Amino acid sequence: MGAVQVIDFFSGCGGTSAGLRQAGMEIVAGIDMDADAASTFRCNFPEADFICRDIRAILTWELQKYLPRDRTRPLLFSACAPCQPFSKQNRDKTVSDQRATLLDELHRFVSLVRCQLE
Repeated sequence: MGAVQVIDFFSGCGGTSAGLRQAGMEIVAGIDMDADAASTFRCNFPEADFICRDIRAILTWELQKYLPRDRTRPLLFSACAPCQPFSKQNRDKTVSDQRATLLDELHRFVSLVRCQLE
């Protein structure tokens, strides 16, 4: 069995990915809508792809190419959604902050993988 492959959702510049790589995992892709973070991620992980778009606009089939075909390698979806809607430091947060539901978007991609395994 090879190294765990990682798709890092809400990756930012790749802090979580850096730790996972140090743990021996293979970072195959990062996803974030911040262009500055994308630039840094690409420098930190030149071997990985990067999708620089809002996760709500990404269709599940777009990740198909990152899913292991032989299913002998484990795949990890890493996801640290934006913390601003939940942070006590954010004094301007509102109930209608759309970032609070971003982690729910991950379910679409988990469902894709689960369907392929059945």
